[in-house]
Amino acid sequence: IASTGTSTATAAIRTGNGPVTIVNKGTISKPNGAAVVINSFTNSLLKLYPGSVIQGRVLTTVDNANIGRGEIQLMAYGSKVGTIAGFGHNASTSKYYGFGTISVAAGATWNVSGNLNNLERLSNYGTMVFSGPTDGLKMGVGAVTTITSGGYIGPSFVVPTHYYTNYKAIYGAGGNLLDNSGFIRGRIELLNGGTIINRGTIDAVRTDSLQI
Repeated sequence: IASTGTSTATAAIRTGNGPVTIVNKGTISKPNGAAVVINSFTNSLLKLYPGSVIQGRVLTTVDNANIGRGEIQLMAYGSKVGTIAGFGHNASTSKYYGFGTISVAAGATWNVSGNLNNLERLSNYGTMVFSGPTDGLKMGVGAVTTITSGGYIGPSFVVPTHYYTNYKAIYGAGGNLLDNSGFIRGRIELLNGGTIINRGTIDAVRTDSLQI
């Protein structure tokens, strides 16, 4: 399913069982309800391009462990910067609900905000900027984060260096893997065990930038 224009249908987009790919470069609108409903226990994919709009909620199915099986890919479109917000785990109020994987494509830049707890995987192949002054990426138990060369996780604004004393760029709940070949600005806290592979830069502007 590809959207390059505007869809304002009563149900907007609703799918049945089986994997599905939805590509949005335009507008999908259902402001007072669910714009997209993916009724599938198998892996489904939502590709979003900078400048695209979804008015309304986007829901996909979770398994018995309350883990989403859908994936959101944040794509590149020239030099445009994308913005996405509203991730969460409340089936009644979260804008994006039931997605277990989020990835940023190579060459893409996205501003991301919302509750990213309990993700199975977050892969950043471009630039992912978390709006602050809140914590950046929160990984659920066993989650994996990959930041490739040129990738970035950190605040989107310029602040005095002493601010990073209290800024957690990445927080892991346990058993996490962080594979960094890019740039992380802020503290990293992996609780209850985890692995950090660093080939890039971790800049917390303090001595205890890592806590495991």
